[in-house]
Amino acid sequence: MKVFVAAVLILLLLTGGVCVNGVFLHNRLGALVDAALLLPDAVDADAAQYAEAIDALHPLWDETRPITMITVSALRIEHIDRAIGDLQTAWETGDDTAYRQARGELILQLRRLRDIESCSISAVV
Repeated sequence: MKVFVAAVLILLLLTGGVCVNGVFLHNRLGALVDAALLLPDAVDADAAQYAEAIDALHPLWDETRPITMITVSALRIEHIDRAIGDLQTAWETGDDTAYRQARGELILQLRRLRDIESCSISAVV
């Protein structure tokens, strides 16, 4: 009987951990999407708006990345890191096409990750 109770407790602990992680990541990734949407649409926009948005994006991602590594493959995390790097490079070089593409890629990758890691019964089971 002790083994059964221990197994049930372990199952509850794992299920609870997955749910808590899913809810936390969903909230954090939603905040990251909101921060990415604050980035200017084009390179010729206000530099202060870009600086404010990128300054909000970096700490959020730096705090979210370690927790994300627990349940997400490194490849998905690399896509986001690459999109942020491409975004900054395109802004600094003034390449509007590359900037728009990197901004779109960043938003797309963050939304995909949020959808994949959303906490639902199908994600837990």
